[in-house]
Amino acid sequence: MKKILILLILLLPINVYCKTFDISYYNTKNTIETFEEENISFDIDDYTESDDMITIYIFRGHECSFSNELLNYLATELIPKYKDKVKIVSFEVWNDTSNATLMANIKNMENESFEGVPYYFIGTKSFQGYSEAMNNQIELAITSLLNKSNYDDIFTKYNSYINSKDNTNKLPILIIIMIILIAFAIYVFKPKKKKVSIWI
Repeated sequence: MKKILILLILLLPINVYCKTFDISYYNTKNTIETFEEENISFDIDDYTESDDMITIYIFRGHECSFSNELLNYLATELIPKYKDKVKIVSFEVWNDTSNATLMANIKNMENESFEGVPYYFIGTKSFQGYSEAMNNQIELAITSLLNKSNYDDIFTKYNSYINSKDNTNKLPILIIIMIILIAFAIYVFKPKKKKVSIWI
């Protein structure tokens, strides 16, 4: 039993190589906080957010006119129409380098060269910039997810991306660690030769 416990302890470092993206490490704002920061009027008194709502992830610039046009559309038209089904999580990128780096990493993953904000996602569908002509596309992306109980969003996709990238980059290190662990396990589990003492 002691040897099995030692082997399990030796295998624990392998878990170090499985990353999980954690949005809480970033400076995000929810729907109401986003509208308040940008002085966007939002007149839904009974609006509350929940985990089962469709999330619109928005990379935006503070006081950016295009970002604010998008936020005005969301506050006055889209969210009032789908108020119990849609919420916002926003990342301000002009004054927050961590958020800007995250946006750059996601653009890299998506192979998108779009410069500027807003850059936003509904599910895994991306949108760049904003004009009124995009309203139907945005609403269509929302309605396509309404009846789905489980769907991937951009951060589910990003989590898979960083795990596959990290595991590929660290594979040689992982192989070396496994060889060392196997050699150590063989040493620990190798039967000991009994010493025979002869007394004369």
